[in-house]
Amino acid sequence: ASLVDKSLVTRLDHAGGEARFTMVDSLRQFAAEFLEVAEETQLVRAAHAAHFATLAERIERQFGTDAEEQATAHLAVEQANLRTALEWAMDHSELATGVRLVAALGWLWYARGDLADGRAQIERVVVAASAVNDLGDPQAAALIPAGILAWADGDFERARFHLTEALRRSQERGEQRRCVLAKAFLGHVARAKGDYDHAVALHEQCLSEFRALGNAHGSAWALYDLGLVARDRGAEGEARRYFTESRTLFREMTYDWAVA
Repeated sequence: ASLVDKSLVTRLDHAGGEARFTMVDSLRQFAAEFLEVAEETQLVRAAHAAHFATLAERIERQFGTDAEEQATAHLAVEQANLRTALEWAMDHSELATGVRLVAALGWLWYARGDLADGRAQIERVVVAASAVNDLGDPQAAALIPAGILAWADGDFERARFHLTEALRRSQERGEQRRCVLAKAFLGHVARAKGDYDHAVALHEQCLSEFRALGNAHGSAWALYDLGLVARDRGAEGEARRYFTESRTLFREMTYDWAVA
């Protein structure tokens, strides 16, 4: 702050996006050069990675809850910082930090359809983590988006592998939110493979568990998922009923993207 004229910052806050990003990038580059001269780059980058790993962990806990939409938006804003932190963590064999970061970033890669890069990044981390196998709660958290990205990319066996392991680890830790998330996407894998009875059983479990938790957001998605199975089975009336009930809940929580 001492290096930047506060009036300039005020003007930048009211400037157009392009001008602001150009100036911010210039300031970022200057700061990086300043740290190199002061020989403090590694200390600052380590602190940066630790800070954003903590932030990523906090954001990951919002997925599968009513705060999910805000969590995705928060990830989008901090994407550059999170990816920089991930790059540093993997370059310096800070695997525990890397796992915490991809556990959140994976959801953003899924939301944006960034499947190729997202899978490459997350697989690199979870495969390395599997050799360590004692990274605790974040390891289970990272396996869920790893499975989701594999499912979205059509790699159903890899998706099932990651999600089943995530479910096992989450059950051991009594982490109900992650258990339900893993079951929901295992249901999607079952539907994709035409195993509709198994898909229905999983989504009905999710609906029951979300309702028991008082989680309207999760309940709405479980209803939507049941609608997808009914649609694929050709049960049009049943699908319409599930989708309508799901849409009603999403409208009540003003979740416009989900309503659409």
